[in-house]
Amino acid sequence: MIDVAVVGAGMGGLTAAALLACRGLKVAVFEQHFLAGGYCTSWERVVAGAGGRRLRFVFDAGVHDVSGLGPEGGVRQLLELLGVGERVKWRRTGYLHVQGERSFLVPGGWDAFAEALAEQFPEERSGIRALFEELDRCCRACVPEGGVLGFLRGRDAAQSRRRRQSERWLTAPFDALLKTHVKAGPLREILLRVGRYRTFRVGALTVGEMAPLFEYFRQGGFYPEGGSQALPDVLVERIRSAGGEVRLSAPVRGIRVEGGRAAGVALEGGEVVAARAVLSNADVRRTLLELVPEGALPAELVRRAREAVPATSAFMVFLGLEPAPRLPAPAVFVRPERGEPVSFWIPPDPSLAPEGAAAATLIALVPQEEAGRWDRRAAGYGERKRAFAEKLLDTAERVVPDLRGRIVFREEASPATFTRYAWTSGGAIYGLEVGGWRPPLRLPVGGVYLAGAGVFPGPGVESVVVSGAMAAAAIAEDLGVPLCFA
Repeated sequence: MIDVAVVGAGMGGLTAAALLACRGLKVAVFEQHFLAGGYCTSWERVVAGAGGRRLRFVFDAGVHDVSGLGPEGGVRQLLELLGVGERVKWRRTGYLHVQGERSFLVPGGWDAFAEALAEQFPEERSGIRALFEELDRCCRACVPEGGVLGFLRGRDAAQSRRRRQSERWLTAPFDALLKTHVKAGPLREILLRVGRYRTFRVGALTVGEMAPLFEYFRQGGFYPEGGSQALPDVLVERIRSAGGEVRLSAPVRGIRVEGGRAAGVALEGGEVVAARAVLSNADVRRTLLELVPEGALPAELVRRAREAVPATSAFMVFLGLEPAPRLPAPAVFVRPERGEPVSFWIPPDPSLAPEGAAAATLIALVPQEEAGRWDRRAAGYGERKRAFAEKLLDTAERVVPDLRGRIVFREEASPATFTRYAWTSGGAIYGLEVGGWRPPLRLPVGGVYLAGAGVFPGPGVESVVVSGAMAAAAIAEDLGVPLCFA
């Protein structure tokens, strides 16, 4: 018997497994994919270029930008707690917003961002300053004293005081905060754009939900050298070096419950692994409705899980480009007057493509009501993918007019692709929809826990790291093993 079985090697599950393994617990992670990391994975393609030149491109399955690398950030603190802080090298990400005919290059630094907005919208200068001061307080209110993972080093006494100072806004609609301080529609759109990367329902995002997203501007967004796979690979190595196990291509068929508490997991091949506790980092709806045995959970919890709305899905176009286009920033958000809004990413790491070439990705969100209509088995699926990709290329050519002429490799991923590879409901890329119900990390079955984008504090690498750390602390407490890295 082991101490903890972890279902899913996403960043939440790997975080919890690494922390628990480093405290001497016997931990095993079971992942249905052949790569660890969930959406934080990378893959490569090799194609023939001009003159038979061999071109190798590395693409990311989903993660292109990571927050939490500031001094108090959760990702930085996790790597330092595990003693692997120097194992991952990071490159700063920059952002360009293109709205119709207007463009705005976000400068590095919080104050510089505010000043650049004030220069472009001089009539809003005082409101912008007041807004950024309020946002700064809200961001700080969301970060405990001692950092995001400060609870692993002891209790925080100052966070509640900061929260009280900003509590009137943390649960309020973010757009209401914007309208209190600034009036210009294009200005509000720039500030809402980071939310549009997460959901179509930006009006439902609260200040508390948007504050962590503004950490990309306040503390910076970063990209791991070598591709997003570099981050989970370091955690896998740390788990194994601490005596834990990570098994890939090992789907879990079900969580075993005996006598009202966790007893382990059953794998798809029939193997049963006994465990004192089980943490699921899989899709929360599928965990509650498919993995936990029928009748083990309260009927009300099952009902809420069944009615929970998956978050938005996405459509991606992966492009090998030669020659590489010159863009003012690695991340370009294009919102045309007509056509599909697109996020255009070229990671700030030249090693992901041959010299003079680039591995680019176009991303468009797909609402859940449309995501369910993508079926790999349906007639015309391939043609439909290519047609949708053409729409994204039309938008991207607003910033790179000759983009199609540079393409030497192209591949598309639809919501059905994410359902297949990430095992998520409706191909969701962000867990559950904003403003909706979220299950607790401790389930009402002894020894069964949740982590990932579907529980607090939500989606994003830093957020799921926090969820994994919180789950690890709960498991350690329940097993009588102090999880303190003081």
